[in-house]
Amino acid sequence: MLVDGSGFAPRFHCDGRAIHSSTVIEAGARSLLAHTSVDEAGLEVHSSFVCVEHEGIVVAHLIVADGRPPRPIGHETIGDPTLDDDRLRLLLEHLGYVRDAVAESTAGVVSVDFGL
Repeated sequence: MLVDGSGFAPRFHCDGRAIHSSTVIEAGARSLLAHTSVDEAGLEVHSSFVCVEHEGIVVAHLIVADGRPPRPIGHETIGDPTLDDDRLRLLLEHLGYVRDAVAESTAGVVSVDFGL
């Protein structure tokens, strides 16, 4: 399985320099949770993907950055967080929010190596 700790290790780079981050992923029976902290940028991104109906997922992201108010973002999408293809798509969404938050905090060019 893709998100069970079997090698999924995203790495962030800011202006070409590697920056330390920590990502924890938890897969439940009907949910997927992802939490990433980037100490150097002073931020955390918490994402929850919960299946509430057949083929429906409620998504909530919370971006917490030093010196700024917490920023919640929510929406709905289709899919099933128990399927590997959908889990990958949801994790990429989470990492996109992390990338954007790091870029905003550092004013740098940020890239992500997914380690796949």
